[in-house]
Amino acid sequence: MTVYELATSIPLEQRKMMTDAGILNASAERYVSIYEKFLQLQARGVSKMESYAEVSRECFTCEENVRKVIQKMQKEV
Repeated sequence: MTVYELATSIPLEQRKMMTDAGILNASAERYVSIYEKFLQLQARGVSKMESYAEVSRECFTCEENVRKVIQKMQKEV
């Protein structure tokens, strides 16, 4: 199971309550969103490098941060 699969196995409302309670990092939802945008681009046949660039533009962050998020979300737990 990956970090992404684990995060999305918890219903959205529960994740929000856990974030509000300080149990989950406030960035968790942002990471899920970034990863899902990346997956959508990959499913459309966009190259990895173009996907990193597009997601970084959409999410107002640098490509390096997008790479780190993708790597983190793909990590096995």
